[in-house]
Amino acid sequence: MRFLVTGLIFSLSTSLFAQEWVAPDAQTKGTGNSGTALADGPNASYWNPANLGKGVNMFFKFGMPEIFLNGFADIGVEGNVLKIFDRITDLYKNNSFSTLQTKLNNGTATSADFNPIFDALDNIAKLDNPGNGAVAFLGGSAEIKLGNMVFSLRDTVFGGIDPVVDLTLGGNAALANQGISKALQTVGTGQTPSTSTGQSLSTQLQTIPGVTAAQANQLAKMAEDALGSNLSSPETQTVINTVVNVTQQAATAGAGTGSTFVNNKSGVDVKGLELRELGFSTGFEMPALMESLRVGATLRILEGTTFKKSFIFNGTDDSDEVFEDVIKDFDENTKTSTGATVDIGANYPLLGEIITVSLVGKNLIPNSFDFEDGDGSFDINPMTRGGVLISPLGNLIKITADLDLTKNKFDGLDGYESRILGGGVQIDPSIPFLNLKVRGGLFTNIEAEDPSVIYTLGLHIGLFGFLALDAAGQVSSDTVDIESQSASSGENDVPNRVGGAVTLSLNFSW
Repeated sequence: MRFLVTGLIFSLSTSLFAQEWVAPDAQTKGTGNSGTALADGPNASYWNPANLGKGVNMFFKFGMPEIFLNGFADIGVEGNVLKIFDRITDLYKNNSFSTLQTKLNNGTATSADFNPIFDALDNIAKLDNPGNGAVAFLGGSAEIKLGNMVFSLRDTVFGGIDPVVDLTLGGNAALANQGISKALQTVGTGQTPSTSTGQSLSTQLQTIPGVTAAQANQLAKMAEDALGSNLSSPETQTVINTVVNVTQQAATAGAGTGSTFVNNKSGVDVKGLELRELGFSTGFEMPALMESLRVGATLRILEGTTFKKSFIFNGTDDSDEVFEDVIKDFDENTKTSTGATVDIGANYPLLGEIITVSLVGKNLIPNSFDFEDGDGSFDINPMTRGGVLISPLGNLIKITADLDLTKNKFDGLDGYESRILGGGVQIDPSIPFLNLKVRGGLFTNIEAEDPSVIYTLGLHIGLFGFLALDAAGQVSSDTVDIESQSASSGENDVPNRVGGAVTLSLNFSW
């Protein structure tokens, strides 16, 4: 029986993608986002309900209440999306692209007029990379433990900033509505590129129907002057090639037709899910299956509200406007629906509780929450995680580690995938009259192309015998730029993932 259940959970982990597993409480945040074997208080309802079953051989066993109040935030940036977004909005704010478009359509554009266009194309090209964007997880919960049962109320927001690139053959990318010859009417075709990169681009452009070698050379030379070494990026060259191709298609369709660059819809989508949950958990020992085996389950009633708001670079003054508008207009473009799911967990102690191994399957009943515009959904799919807890000196030192068995995706950011490997240590020095615990750990996303290490640190302070405060923080080893070079304050480097959690707990079982 146990092998059948384990096999079923493992098969789910290899066939479905799930959302990222986050640490919503200070204890597990401090130990490297690992808690499937460690969490044994009210937070076990989230991490592994089987942890509630130690020494309990019945479904429901009442006890004195223990209450957790949690709040957390976890924010990550993939790539330099914030810096690029800031740069593009600066370009649109400082240059009248409608005036530039009129000049290109009328054939009066100068070589200098092409500079901001090539600059914008270069930066938009950098956004066109799966998983490039930002993610945010934040929320709070209230949990009350009564014996081996936990009642929980949780509110979590899963949000993402997802770049949208409108630079395809069918997009809004034409330099002029009457072709390249019209766009270059004033500039002429007397220049040639001087670098191997520029010459390579010219060779590519010459394969486009209707583009002469002289026109290709002139365009490549202007791109070379505007972008310098940035022109060596294959993504940038591909985008320029696409734009010139679309420009020729607009001319073929007839003067005055086609979608010109001034109407380009590149920008970002801010989207995600606010998930409210009502849960009931219980855990108990099942010696009939295996001596000391503990199992548990959590039933969760879900209410999810999806949100999505699109921002186009042409018309957005700066990156701050995005966040202000999201907060102001949060109730717009939302859709609320309900569902239910169940989590099942197991743990097994070895060597007299010195080692405990655990396995958890969450969201075993899938749920899908559609976006209001009908374009996609935010899916809550099955996910699995395994963990281990080593307690060589009882409560003095606890060493824990977790690994996602599921490859996780995130519907707030297309192309973002994760599998978290994390671990840490909790030290309880048992100082008289002072309930103090110190925690430290680290975790990483082993699915990332270039994984960074996120370090965590936490502290538990007990007060008055029944009240305790836990706090934890996390910071990554790698940084990202969040401001463009043209910003008045210059470039700012910040960690690419930061977060924290606070837990206030009350224990009346003294």
